[in-house]
Amino acid sequence: MIIADANVWIDFFKRPNDRLSEVLAELLRERRIALVGIILAELLRGARSDRELRVMNHVLDGPDYIEMKRNDWARAGRISMELDAAGQRIPVTDALIAAIALEGQHEVLTRDRRHFERIPGLRLYEPEGVA
Repeated sequence: MIIADANVWIDFFKRPNDRLSEVLAELLRERRIALVGIILAELLRGARSDRELRVMNHVLDGPDYIEMKRNDWARAGRISMELDAAGQRIPVTDALIAAIALEGQHEVLTRDRRHFERIPGLRLYEPEGVA
């Protein structure tokens, strides 16, 4: 499975003809996308109207949902601690996404590779034709 970061989803809703949005649409059709709670919360927070919220909820009901467990939270804390100690601080939301991906051996699809590339063992999904 592939966990799409919030920045990919935001573009999917705002710029559906963008190449990465098209990749996400294809992955959704193929049922290869998984959703995690922190991304769901970020996306719904950004809804600007009831209509937009309904559209988002409809789309976001489709992907598989991965629930965070205690060990995921702990792993995210360790990831953050180790990166902080190395002077490579990342947002805790990215550490949470990475912890879930590492636990389930999932890939991450993101526009913000610089944060995720710092995490040892994390695999990033790299679609063809997207720089």
